[in-house]
Amino acid sequence: MAFSLISRSLARIRPKRLLPNSPRALPLPVELWDIVLDLLTNDDLLQTGCVCRAWNELSLTIYMRRHNVTASTTSINIPSFFLQALHIACAVPQIDTLRCTFPCYGVLRRMRSLRAVVSKCSHLTTLSIDWGHDPFKAHYGVKCSPEVLVAIFRNILRIMAKRTHGPVIVVANETILRFEVDDIPRWPLITRAAPAMYHGVGPVLLQSTKAESFYLNRLEEVTVRSIRDGSDPLERFTLITFPTTSLNLRPTEKLTVADLSAILPHITLPWLYSLYIKTNAIDPVALSEFRDRHTRLRDVESASP
Repeated sequence: MAFSLISRSLARIRPKRLLPNSPRALPLPVELWDIVLDLLTNDDLLQTGCVCRAWNELSLTIYMRRHNVTASTTSINIPSFFLQALHIACAVPQIDTLRCTFPCYGVLRRMRSLRAVVSKCSHLTTLSIDWGHDPFKAHYGVKCSPEVLVAIFRNILRIMAKRTHGPVIVVANETILRFEVDDIPRWPLITRAAPAMYHGVGPVLLQSTKAESFYLNRLEEVTVRSIRDGSDPLERFTLITFPTTSLNLRPTEKLTVADLSAILPHITLPWLYSLYIKTNAIDPVALSEFRDRHTRLRDVESASP
């Protein structure tokens, strides 16, 4: 109904059907287009925002107004189909926090749009991606190219990490590891034989050295944060968090006890149930606050280094 109304309006302003000096030859003023576009639903409004830059600006303004996003807003939670409209926009709102959810289709196309949006938002410090499914598996007969997806994903992580000017801390598979920004492009995608019940591509292997590597059996959700107000010895670093139910606090050659104490205040794992402490030298205040912040935590085991 709304699109038919737009079509009728467009038919009335075609200059070829009007005399050159007719006042009706002028396009509709912005105020009237604002009223017409406001008749669309949110989904149709975002699709209209991909028609041209003029409609893009009007559609984004209406969408932001409906969701109470103002110039002072620093956080936005949007579905992934909104990314395409932001992708082609001349001016993207300079937000600090972006949370994005993906459906089971069109992941690659929308990940490309997400990469463009992250590049435009220079003030972005927190990015949360929720695929809601394993993007490396086929869904509803639609196959996703894992090589292209992981390349785009690495690119997004690298854009965020380069802005922080510090190391990259990864929390995944019950482990905390430290990398450098230059390690991100070398995080490879591997495939391996999978059980018959698993109809997808193998896990993603993120690796810096043979001694410090981990893999993700399922890549469904990730949070990337730029920490710029940390404490010694890590005052600036990028924190990449994957969901995990257990966590081992174990110092390594590249991640010291002091590093762990500086990282703990910034880690939040909603589904954390078990905590294993492999050293007694962690800052007790940071450790106590970490335990109090995770209400689901049930098992805490300490061991001497």
